[in-house]
Amino acid sequence: MLAERYSGVDTVIGVDLHNEPHGPATWGSEDPDTDWRLAAERAGNAILEAQPNLLIIVQGVEQVRAIGIGGAVIY
Repeated sequence: MLAERYSGVDTVIGVDLHNEPHGPATWGSEDPDTDWRLAAERAGNAILEAQPNLLIIVQGVEQVRAIGIGGAVIY
């Protein structure tokens, strides 16, 4: 709705989908209930369908799970 409302307004160049989802949000887990990457992709595609010239901004989730690799911790 907002993409359509502001289409043609030259000063609106992009949208931020959500500011760092908190709580159970994950990134790349493929769990449709928590995977913010999947949700952001769906939302971004819907916005671009309505207004293809917008910049879509997607922030990561609040926390990521650390993975230990050879003594190093990768986030």
